[in-house]
Amino acid sequence: ADTIAALRARYRRARVIAIGEGGGAAIVANIAGLKPDLLDGMVLVSCPCALPEWPRYMPGREKPADPWRAKVESLDPLQTAGGIAPDLRAALLSGGDDQKVPARFARSYAEALTLRGIATDFRILPARGSNILDDPQVIEAARRLAAALPRKPACPLRRSRSSLPVCRMAKACPCRPTPPRAQRAWTSSRPRT
Repeated sequence: ADTIAALRARYRRARVIAIGEGGGAAIVANIAGLKPDLLDGMVLVSCPCALPEWPRYMPGREKPADPWRAKVESLDPLQTAGGIAPDLRAALLSGGDDQKVPARFARSYAEALTLRGIATDFRILPARGSNILDDPQVIEAARRLAAALPRKPACPLRRSRSSLPVCRMAKACPCRPTPPRAQRAWTSSRPRT
């Protein structure tokens, strides 16, 4: 979350879409719920988003079964869904033949988002198992989500007196990217001529 916040501060006009698969999808969902100002969109692939139910499903399907019987100490995306920003867009995709994370674990989360008014695209990919992150339909869903995000407005402080836009605030403009620390330190410490 700290890395996303740093990138968001540096590239203020950029839209941020996080993509996760499996446990990574659950983490992205929790970040969206706990830090609603960080993400504009999320693509969750094979998400075990009903986290307390998923470990109860796994014993007998994975060997050894003992780790699946341990208490889940992770955050449950269904419990953090209430904190998601209302303008976030979400795409959830699951393989129709996925035995590791069946679509039902993502469906309940998709329903929770839809009930909150979050624009949600839930799809079950027929004849697909797990490991579908690089599936063309997943890539297309990410493209659709990115295209549906509204553009951030241009800086209201910009004025154009020539063919090039010029900001009246120059270096202090809120729409300019913040330079990395090393570059910022070098620029501020170099001697003036």
